[in-house]
Amino acid sequence: MNRFLIGGAAALFMLAGCSGQISVATQYAEDLEDAEAMRDLVENTGETPPSAMPTSGSATYTGWTALNIDTAPEESYLLGETALTANFADSTISGSASNFLGRDSEGGYDDYDGQILYTEGSILGSGVVFDADGTLTGNDDTLVIDGTVTGVFQGNPVIGIDAVAGTANGGPLTVMVDGDPTSGELRVVVTD
Repeated sequence: MNRFLIGGAAALFMLAGCSGQISVATQYAEDLEDAEAMRDLVENTGETPPSAMPTSGSATYTGWTALNIDTAPEESYLLGETALTANFADSTISGSASNFLGRDSEGGYDDYDGQILYTEGSILGSGVVFDADGTLTGNDDTLVIDGTVTGVFQGNPVIGIDAVAGTANGGPLTVMVDGDPTSGELRVVVTD
């Protein structure tokens, strides 16, 4: 009986010491669920026909940036809150992603400081292209992201944007982890 109580006390002590870790893991799971639901919604609406694109005004879209990084022994996944503003009058788009939470290759969870800026963006018909540049720090790692994100407006009328980098359908993406290059994929999914 004493072994059980000691083991239980040790487990409670370990959980108490990891309460921040549990909180980040829980928030990450909730964010992932929201991001997957948004992705499904946007994917199922179909690409916006060029004739249905607005030609004046602007709109701000919010959602998620997902970053998948090849790190040994398994991949690391990060999710960040994202906002993109499309200016339809001058066919530009810009924004940022921040407040990243991540699951590392060893199964741990952490907050990541920093942001990814989305700049020099253009709207071409119902397509978009913009640069992605930023530095994120967390889990004792520094991640440097540099790429070109390509994608499309979704829905008729427009309900969001789905864009990628580092995949066959997206632009190029360079990811540095603590100064070492690795491969990765970035996906931006936002809705109005």
